[in-house]
Amino acid sequence: MIPELLTAIEKRVGKTHEEMCRTSTDELRLEVEKKLNTRLKFKVRWPLVGRGNILRDRVMTHEEVESLLDAALK
Repeated sequence: MIPELLTAIEKRVGKTHEEMCRTSTDELRLEVEKKLNTRLKFKVRWPLVGRGNILRDRVMTHEEVESLLDAALK
């Protein structure tokens, strides 16, 4: 990791890199929630991020999928 980035994270979090590595994710989350006095919210953006539209803007029937699979396996 870039030393400047690591230093900035340690300063912001208030823990050294080694302390963060030894602490479980759940314990870190609880500490942050206590410090902010609110629950953390996590957003899942799957399947909208990081994948193309594998269906090419339409739903395929079972028969269409089978025919494409057969053609790919030939």
